[in-house]
Amino acid sequence: MDSLLRAFDYLQDPSTVAKFQRLCGVHSRRKTDDQNGCACHCNGHAVANGVVENGTKNHKIYKNGIVTRKNGYKNGYSKLHNSSNGVKHNSEADVDENEYEIRNNFLYYLFNFGANLGNEIFYITFFPFCLWNIDSLLARKVCIMWYFVMYIGQATKDIVKWPRPRSPPAVKLEERYALEYGMPSTHAMVGTVIPLGMTLLSQGRYEFPFWAGLVIVCVWSTLVALSRVYLGMHSFLDVLAGILYTLLLMPMIYPLLDVIDNFQVIHPYAPLVTLPIPAFLLYYYPHTEQWSTTHGDTAIFLTVGSGVSVGTWLNYQQGLMQPAVELSLIPVVVPGLTWLAFSFLRFAIGMVLVGTVRFIMKPLTLWSICRLLGVDMKDTLTQRNMGLEVPHKFFSYFLVSVTVVHTAPLFLSYLGVMRSAYYSEI
Repeated sequence: MDSLLRAFDYLQDPSTVAKFQRLCGVHSRRKTDDQNGCACHCNGHAVANGVVENGTKNHKIYKNGIVTRKNGYKNGYSKLHNSSNGVKHNSEADVDENEYEIRNNFLYYLFNFGANLGNEIFYITFFPFCLWNIDSLLARKVCIMWYFVMYIGQATKDIVKWPRPRSPPAVKLEERYALEYGMPSTHAMVGTVIPLGMTLLSQGRYEFPFWAGLVIVCVWSTLVALSRVYLGMHSFLDVLAGILYTLLLMPMIYPLLDVIDNFQVIHPYAPLVTLPIPAFLLYYYPHTEQWSTTHGDTAIFLTVGSGVSVGTWLNYQQGLMQPAVELSLIPVVVPGLTWLAFSFLRFAIGMVLVGTVRFIMKPLTLWSICRLLGVDMKDTLTQRNMGLEVPHKFFSYFLVSVTVVHTAPLFLSYLGVMRSAYYSEI
């Protein structure tokens, strides 16, 4: 038992995070001098090779190949976020000067790519691409697992309330999630549920070696998990807990996927269930003492799932969808130039349409809600205190999701570039 506790302490220790960061080329710049002749900082400016450069949030690449970044604001100090009641976040007391330098550009860009596999930019591109170009049935079922796992993960994070790694000694390279709690890592959860879900669901549908899928799962999940440690946002214990938590949750939802998807597509009254449930879950989401991005992000997960469900239901109710007669396994082949060209064309046209809807609806829904409640649209603090970001994201992302599943395929079909199998994947 003592050995297990020591292992937990080591995996949760922010010093372990800092060691991993240094091993990967992330070095703190808190000292005012550098014996290697590299950049040093004075009064908010960076001095490298005898040349003074203005300190900015963007990186400078010097002659010696070392990249120096300032993750923060004036004089290299990270921006402190205070809650409305004046109480600092659980990790704010540990925030210190957070200047750092990157000595391995390859790992920097690799781990930033890995971190983006769990961000909004990934969801808004991955699911549309799979729906339009690969397999809409597979994408819908993965989406169900994704928002189920992510909701429980986000809620658990706000119940457990374990802080993120302390800085110093860890260096925080990312600010967006700094006010969230750390246990479990929902990035590690999404980095596990999506590739593993795709692999498991493909087994009864496509001809491909299962071991190849598992290799992809391991590489994908490991990259996302290590990226969170590299960026200083999670401990090793956080990401391991996220992976194990996902492996525990997936068997609960996996056997129900066929029933859930069949209901949300075919049942005539399915929206009376698929719309209220996300609203109910968001209303009873665990309360936190201060604002963070978790509640709003959770609204995105649930709303995307609801929008995909309603959009597919509309396709079926309008007579656009018919089940395929062929039930044999689909061989996996290397895509040809024709497939690549049409996939790119579908994705480009579809994303222009989706991006237009998102560009219009996000400010329009915010304006409508603020106008209805008499809140200044520019008063973000009041909006956060009233929880307006949740209905704002709910309505805007719901319309975006319906566009992805219903409106965009109709438009692409009108142009004659939509996959013929899209409306038979039920």
